[in-house]
Amino acid sequence: MIIVTGIKQDYEKILINGGKVVSVSLLNTYFIDYELKIGETWQEQCTQITTDEKLTFPRAEEILKDSLRQAFNE
Repeated sequence: MIIVTGIKQDYEKILINGGKVVSVSLLNTYFIDYELKIGETWQEQCTQITTDEKLTFPRAEEILKDSLRQAFNE
């Protein structure tokens, strides 16, 4: 079972590379905090999702479940 506990969108990162400022736009990158139940214990996890859609809590849960299914099937 997965419960998404937080979604944070990363809009832009400013990187300083050898004194030169490099701007990296990450408009469609989200950091997802979630809890995953394995057996009887819950584990806190965090992952990054890149998508063009506006991410909601139910949609984030769907994406996480799909990715876990794919990982176990491979």
